[in-house]
Amino acid sequence: MRAMTRSLIARVFRSRWLMRAPIGLYRAGLGFVFDRRLMMLEHTGCSSGEPRYVVLEVVTSPNPNEVVIASAEATAYLADYQVRHPRVWKELKALMTSLHNGKADFEIPLVRITLRPETTQSKS
Repeated sequence: MRAMTRSLIARVFRSRWLMRAPIGLYRAGLGFVFDRRLMMLEHTGCSSGEPRYVVLEVVTSPNPNEVVIASAEATAYLADYQVRHPRVWKELKALMTSLHNGKADFEIPLVRITLRPETTQSKS
């Protein structure tokens, strides 16, 4: 990947509105287009108490009720990703290196999330 292309992609990754665009697709019921590659996480705002949303890339899914997303102990998962997706890994590593000022020894923390069924709250 040429340096100019990496620079353009790095700018795209820094674009807040573009990175948040998948939230609108999920909220419109179109999250299926991402298959299990992405997931939308709903959480509660710390100060506001309001629901907040973020779309995260799923690195792997050890079983149907767990996903691993980019955020502690990345080495094993990224090694697996590199084996399963060698062409994508080559491009991803080049991009991540460019985002870390050309340093190839960066760390990407990963987090394992256990999914639970959606619950409905009854009004009393």
